Amino acid sequence: MEADFLRAEGQARGIDLRVAATFLDDLRLLADRPHDAVILGCGRCASYPGDGNRCRPWRRPDRFLLDEVRDLLARLRAITAAPILINNLPVPTVQPLGMADRGLHSHRNRFRRANLELDVLATELPDVHIVDIDAALSAAGKAALLDDSLVSFTHFGSLGWMLQRPEAERAAVHDLFPNTAPLMARVGGDPYGREKVVAREHADRLVSLLGVDRKKCVIVDLDGTLWPGVLAETGRPFAWHPETSSAYGPVGLYFGLHEALKALKQRGILLACVSKNDETTVRDLWRYDDHYPHARLIHPEDFVTSRINWQDKDVNILSIAEELGLALSHIVFIDDNAVERERVRQFLPEGPGAGRRSVALRYWLLTDPRLQPPVVTAESAARTQLVQAQLQRAELRRSAGDEAAFRASLGLVCQIDTLQPGDDVRRVRELFERTTQFNTTGRRFTELELAALLVQTDQDLFTLRLQDRFGDHGLVGACVVQGTEITGFALSCRALGLGIEHRFMEGILERLITRCHVVTALLIATDRNLPVRNLYRDHGFTEAGEGCWQLRAIVYRCFLCGVRTLFWSACGLPPLSTRAACCPYYLTK
Repeated sequence: MEADFLRAEGQARGIDLRVAATFLDDLRLLADRPHDAVILGCGRCASYPGDGNRCRPWRRPDRFLLDEVRDLLARLRAITAAPILINNLPVPTVQPLGMADRGLHSHRNRFRRANLELDVLATELPDVHIVDIDAALSAAGKAALLDDSLVSFTHFGSLGWMLQRPEAERAAVHDLFPNTAPLMARVGGDPYGREKVVAREHADRLVSLLGVDRKKCVIVDLDGTLWPGVLAETGRPFAWHPETSSAYGPVGLYFGLHEALKALKQRGILLACVSKNDETTVRDLWRYDDHYPHARLIHPEDFVTSRINWQDKDVNILSIAEELGLALSHIVFIDDNAVERERVRQFLPEGPGAGRRSVALRYWLLTDPRLQPPVVTAESAARTQLVQAQLQRAELRRSAGDEAAFRASLGLVCQIDTLQPGDDVRRVRELFERTTQFNTTGRRFTELELAALLVQTDQDLFTLRLQDRFGDHGLVGACVVQGTEITGFALSCRALGLGIEHRFMEGILERLITRCHVVTALLIATDRNLPVRNLYRDHGFTEAGEGCWQLRAIVYRCFLCGVRTLFWSACGLPPLSTRAACCPYYLTK
């Protein structure tokens, strides 16, 4: 029943969701239809024993539920590599034994334990995710959304489930269908409230998982937004002391916003600020006393960049976007001033979504799926520091003048690796998902697809790590080679302009020449990957068709002893240090 509501939820968000639903046993649907994601419901496995023997271990739903889910996932993975979402089990609102139903094996705790086991199972498998239906229903108010107080101690759906029963079933009650008016009143007149709540939750997960309209930066105003009033007039951000006010009183609304922004930073979302102000004054007064909860509060160093001046904010936002290399659509702008928000909306119509200072802002920041990456890697958690170092390099480049001298001064150290079975591929997936400029195809690889590459003898997943005197860039490059074809090449924007794409490609070709004599590479033009268009041409590849480039090896033979050595045609005559060990001065084509 949720399929129509899921389509409607997608339509409301401007997303064309094409939904097909079937029973868990009908796996043919996946083979018959193209799909981007799979959603599983597992509620049929969690039934109430009904005999009072709640402590029997074989009646625990988490035991046989997990066995069935494992088996189902194994069969699914034989058919599909798409991300899989598994609904967890809503914890019932009614207990059979009332307040006496307590302890480890109580009715509610059986469901809670099953949900914990499902969550652990999902973390062990690539691209399998839990949809916390229980939390979503709790937030919306379970009592009006579940039917466990209507027909069973285990829910089947909402009131709409009962209204959709076939006419033949009424014979069991002598064709006397109960009056549903009291139930309609209980659910606020909407018998399909549960389906709508679950559809919203699934749509949120899909938006996050598939990166739909993902936001990468939040730009926030200062006066009236991060703190009450104008800092230059109040003299300090807050006049708070624990002896006079709880940290969860009115001041907590501001502390809570700070805390939400810091949580976004931990997720890898960049923070920046714009303010019409005197920068020296703001930095002098932006201080918190020792008794403040510093871990909850935003400090100037939490922002990757800032614009504190008297220019219009739309100008400053555009400047920040250009500095960070972000599209305006990837930015969220928060300001308490309606006039400023309207100016940004009019002057940057294609630009940032605008939020306002309100008690609902914290919740929105923490729950909007566009601000929720599906995983948080070490690189994403450290993104602010990585980008700050990148901006320092950009400043050094401007002052250096000579490009060669600038690169030499960085002390670049590149490490090229070939990932092995069992290695973590989450950062590689994130790199292909987030990189748009230096991405040869724009393709997004799932974790399962990347993990499968590692166990194939004729497929490779290369990675590039970079360090310089400013710090560790982390994993900045990835290349997928399937057979003799380069199907994906991506380099993080923070590593662009350093020439390391050439070192990476040379290292890859050096490894491939031991396996193949001809390499094909895909290059699909997108509206943002102009910087990568000449990558293959620069390395001697020739165009072999639309979107297809090819590089052939040349055989060099020592005319004294006949030893043959392969070199890529782009290299020309190889340097003496790499020539055949037999007679290094006598190689010829």
